[in-house]
Amino acid sequence: MGRPSTVAPFAPQIEAWLRETPALSGAEVLRRAREVGYRGGKSALYELVRRLRIPISASLTVLPGNSGNASR
Repeated sequence: MGRPSTVAPFAPQIEAWLRETPALSGAEVLRRAREVGYRGGKSALYELVRRLRIPISASLTVLPGNSGNASR
């Protein structure tokens, strides 16, 4: 059994920040997390951010239609 996660209690807050601002940098997430009491390491937090971050391609919406004619 490993040590308890120091970052797990902050996951809901970090997830909310990433929903509000998907392009939020890992460094900014770390800064905000430290403001609200996170005292763990950068690597653990960055790994959580990587797992929570929605891939940009998954957040794109493709609209039906002939996009080639849209600008004509």
